[in-house]
Amino acid sequence: MCSKNNSADVDEVIKSHPDMQLRVEHITINKSNWSDKVTNLKEIAQELNIGLDSLVFVDDSSFEVNLIREQLPEVKVLQVPERLYEYPKMLRENHSLFYNLSFTAEDKKKIKMYKQQVKRVAVKKEFSDIENYLASLELKMTIFENDESIIPRMSQMSQKTNQFNLTTNRYTEGDIKSFIENDDSKIIAFSVSDKFGDSGVTGLCIINFHNETQSVEIDSLLMSCRIIGRNIEYAFIDYIIKIIKEKKINVIKAKYIKTQKNEQVNEFYDKCSFTLTESSDSVKNYTLDISNYEPKQLNYIEVINGK
Repeated sequence: MCSKNNSADVDEVIKSHPDMQLRVEHITINKSNWSDKVTNLKEIAQELNIGLDSLVFVDDSSFEVNLIREQLPEVKVLQVPERLYEYPKMLRENHSLFYNLSFTAEDKKKIKMYKQQVKRVAVKKEFSDIENYLASLELKMTIFENDESIIPRMSQMSQKTNQFNLTTNRYTEGDIKSFIENDDSKIIAFSVSDKFGDSGVTGLCIINFHNETQSVEIDSLLMSCRIIGRNIEYAFIDYIIKIIKEKKINVIKAKYIKTQKNEQVNEFYDKCSFTLTESSDSVKNYTLDISNYEPKQLNYIEVINGK
């Protein structure tokens, strides 16, 4: 909630009003105060660890609507119609912003996950050193290799993940199944949990083996924005390198394809011992000689093999 109002008045409506359909358990963050809504929306995105482009702002005030459109253009803005009978029509026309065609286990637990994230942000403020904070989380990463039971979730991640996504290749459930069934490909996914709860399946890597050149190409490497900031990506790349090395393959090829939203991973491969071999304004190609790889060895992240 993002409302200019007395917090106590809003709490009373949520708790007691007979026509109120949403209750406290449905609301992850309640920013009912007299701060400007630009600040509140920025704080909401930060506390949930999501991008502003994941937010939809619905308001009946022309002033507030125009303010958000001007100052936070990434946010999708909807204005409540003056004629209230048109309100349902407006929501129907924009239903794709709120509903998925597929519904995964992670979707069902999303409110709970976001509440857990708010707790993480609060605890983080108690630490001056980020490494000590991360060590306190009791992080666990569970690996799933070619797991058909999570095909819908893996496809969903490829379709929706934008910020931490090196190539932004989009794949259907059929595409994911084909990768699993292909002996020259491998799909590795992971879930993350910590002392606050389980974030679900939140990362994915697709690798293609090129037997004729004894090399591997990373087709896709992505991670949900809600777990960014915990160094999970480095533990994941350590694991990927390990299983490739076990197959006696020495060369890995990878690329970064620039989009409007993935600038934050622009130098990810540079930080992981890869060598830049070719670069343009939109694409960077990399090669890694596995013998040159320097693992991060993050001892505070426990890696567990799933099924």
